[in-house]
Amino acid sequence: ATTMIRDSAFNTLVLTGSGLKTLGAAASTSVLTIENSAQLVAPSTYLSVSGNYTNNATFSDGTGTILFDGSSAQTIAGTLTDSTANTSGFNNVTFLGAGTKTLSATYATATGNVLIPSGVTVVWPVRGYVSIAGNFTQSGTFTSNSGTTSFSGTSGSQTLSGTFTGEGATKGQFRDVVFLGAATKSFGANSASTSNFFIESGSGAVTAPSTLLSVSGNFRNSATFTANSGTVLIASSSAQTLSGTLTTATANSSGFNNLNLYGSGVKVFLDNATTTGTLLLDATSGALTG
Repeated sequence: ATTMIRDSAFNTLVLTGSGLKTLGAAASTSVLTIENSAQLVAPSTYLSVSGNYTNNATFSDGTGTILFDGSSAQTIAGTLTDSTANTSGFNNVTFLGAGTKTLSATYATATGNVLIPSGVTVVWPVRGYVSIAGNFTQSGTFTSNSGTTSFSGTSGSQTLSGTFTGEGATKGQFRDVVFLGAATKSFGANSASTSNFFIESGSGAVTAPSTLLSVSGNFRNSATFTANSGTVLIASSSAQTLSGTLTTATANSSGFNNLNLYGSGVKVFLDNATTTGTLLLDATSGALTG
């Protein structure tokens, strides 16, 4: 049976039983728990959750937006991703409110846009994996928590804008970042920092910031990397490898503009590379090999 829940504001909403539950045009709740074999269909507009969110069954987000907007700490747990048996990822996700939002599941997906405004703190899963297929706007405090962030749009374009550097009170630095899917991916003018930086085969072209891309892990390009007018900084006290397409070839222009090598770790080029700007090997850098 299908249960239609009209526009409502709940304190605590717990859904159980195998019947399909469908929310109306808009809904808000403090705590939302989806238990057992329950199936919840979210509104096509928005669903606001100001407390903890736990999904142990099936959540269908459709074309709407889920707001995590608590003024106190929130945990987002359970099944947060799509699979063949259980479609429970999000569409658009917006984080609001002063409370820290912590994703405690290992995997989470958003097929739409993700927004972290100024004043908001979001913590990725510990050593987890978050996949975003839409735009990612980060102006708050974003902690990647030793996890991987993938940008996986399959058509059109994805933009990454806001703060993607920093280890202090305002954080935005990626741990590992992976680019998948045919959509083009573009950083804005703001600098970005990451550990590993991987562009996988089949990804649309990835355009670096026009300022600085700092990589403290390995750099691998198996598609197209557009250096823009910026600088790529390869810097670590541990060994780093640079591999894949790293040259300005006719069919696949993936060379560097400015390339700076810092840190005592050895830098190993596994493939040919070109720079159209400046190559800087700092005095502190480890050996450069190829």
